[in-house]
Amino acid sequence: MQQANQEASRHSSSLFAEAERQLNICNSCRYCEGYCAVFPAMERLATFSDGGITHLANLCHDCRDCYYACMYSPPHAFAINPPQIFSEIRRTTYDGKLGSSIEHWPSRFRGWRPVTAVIVVAAVIIAALSVLTGNKHSLWPHANGPASPYSVISYGAILVVTLIPFLASVYLMLRSAARYWRHIDGSLKMTGGYQALYRAISYAGDLRYLKGGGAGCAYPEEEMSQSRRYLHAATFYGFIALLISTMSAAVIQDILGSDPPYRLLSVPAIFGVGGGLGLVAGCTSLLALKLRANAALSDSAMIKRDYGLLIGLDLLGVTGLLAFALRTTPVYAITLAVHLALVLAAFVFAIYSKFVHFIYRFLSIVKDNQANGSIDD
Repeated sequence: MQQANQEASRHSSSLFAEAERQLNICNSCRYCEGYCAVFPAMERLATFSDGGITHLANLCHDCRDCYYACMYSPPHAFAINPPQIFSEIRRTTYDGKLGSSIEHWPSRFRGWRPVTAVIVVAAVIIAALSVLTGNKHSLWPHANGPASPYSVISYGAILVVTLIPFLASVYLMLRSAARYWRHIDGSLKMTGGYQALYRAISYAGDLRYLKGGGAGCAYPEEEMSQSRRYLHAATFYGFIALLISTMSAAVIQDILGSDPPYRLLSVPAIFGVGGGLGLVAGCTSLLALKLRANAALSDSAMIKRDYGLLIGLDLLGVTGLLAFALRTTPVYAITLAVHLALVLAAFVFAIYSKFVHFIYRFLSIVKDNQANGSIDD
């Protein structure tokens, strides 16, 4: 383990040294200053510390405009490739900000074997709880309409089996966010007032940094397009809609006293179906784009994590929609069980996947707005 740590440390040092070399050339050239927030932020740095470089890497939204515009990109001897070096630094960010007590867990939680194992274990847990707590007389189609999820597994069992890993994941993400904020020398003082925070929320909300130089991303190929930005929006807001669906269902059930199933025109159903469709459409289309993308502009290990995140979110959306669509059929129980198993596995793996990138990116946007004030469209 000590030898592995030493090798990782040497790799990290050489990685940041290479990033500093490229950034020094970019800072001398400044041709790409208007493409995104990264280059103005780079110019404000007095020195390129590891924290500063990490901040720039996570501020980068991988639009790739700079690479195709650069006169020093490969095969030039300078070999300037910000998208690739930033991608690799982001991967090291995801691996190294969890805290000393679990800093080696991510390597053990990567790959299809541990993911499959956790999903299988989760499915066994859900199946066992279903047998112990479900009302088997209500699993099949009946005259009163769609079946309730509590006919498959009790409310208390669902709450326990999902709430514990959810809270653990949130705790680890908050701790990771705090470590990242310290690493990039983030300030708790709202420099420029709370307008900086409001701007950061606004910029993150409309995915402004995916506009590149204004015409969109050079992704998956050199031609500029806004498609990646729109598909990210479908994915992000689809996920937000699913959260709203879950929270509204909790309010209707626990405060208003009305248990599921809910009607198609109810708030939980509208946001759930709409969010699921947005999530599936966004993730599936982004997967199609990634298959065509230039792999030389990204870290190879990060590409695998991109696929893992998109496929995982896609499966959550598909199984959720199927569970809703099939709730009047005999296969509702097994469909819901599969969906719940995937939800449980998602909570377990969230902190060890690329899912955490939205935390680091948002914190980098906040820091950038604290330092810069406003960024022009």
